[in-house]
Amino acid sequence: MTDLVLSKTEKQSLIRFYKTDPAINEERPTRQPEEAYWYGVQIGDRMFDLAISREEESGPESCAVFECFFRNGEWYPDLTRDWFLSEALT
Repeated sequence: MTDLVLSKTEKQSLIRFYKTDPAINEERPTRQPEEAYWYGVQIGDRMFDLAISREEESGPESCAVFECFFRNGEWYPDLTRDWFLSEALT
């Protein structure tokens, strides 16, 4: 897997979305370990999916960001490139 290329502004916007989105924050206490929860956000003319998970119930949360592409009327994440937002927070 290769790194997803993002501008500084895109990274800041993704971090802000991760920290403040109501759905992400409301579901945080009820997330099951080892399950990925997906949230989409458009920043400028790009669409992204955030995959949020944790390995253990009390373990740290991880968040990987993937760029999405529109095909056949639906958005699909490009799973070959990612950026670990959770690493940017440490």
